[in-house]
Amino acid sequence: SGAQMSNLINNLLDFTRTRLGQTLPVRKEQLDLIPVCRQTVAELAAAHPEHRIDLTCPERIRGTFDRGRMSQMLSNLIGNAIQHGHPSTPISVEVSAESDDVIFQIHNHGAPIPEPALLTLFERTPRRRTEHENPNNEFSHLGIGLFIVKKIVEAHSGTISVTSTPEAGTAFVIRLPLRGKTHS
Repeated sequence: SGAQMSNLINNLLDFTRTRLGQTLPVRKEQLDLIPVCRQTVAELAAAHPEHRIDLTCPERIRGTFDRGRMSQMLSNLIGNAIQHGHPSTPISVEVSAESDDVIFQIHNHGAPIPEPALLTLFERTPRRRTEHENPNNEFSHLGIGLFIVKKIVEAHSGTISVTSTPEAGTAFVIRLPLRGKTHS
């Protein structure tokens, strides 16, 4: 619970900075991403033993990244999968290198994200439920975690996308260049 509270406070601080027009601070360095991924997944698995989180990755992926921001990005996406995924199906986290990029895929099964919510999923202000929608609609307010993820991806010159269907589940795909500027 301490880690969850710390993550929430960090997200709120980052959200406030960006709302005030500041950029998201990053400190890029040469590092191996795999220990960061393993540690983040292990922490979330320990905090949420009711959910199975499967990590698939190579032995090593070296690149230029902000270690803390990579952990925060994964934590926010896996936390989102825990919150909205079905507990009886595992959350899949795949990390791979392709050409000059690292690719993260976070996948879960659960209720699909409605099409209107997909259009505003990464926006600064969470989508508000309209008066005609079900007040219990879990997708009427997704929080700021995905907005912060988008800002981390942008700070690393990457891209993020999401697909969500009843059959295939929900998948977030992030592509980041392995080499980048070391100061940002």
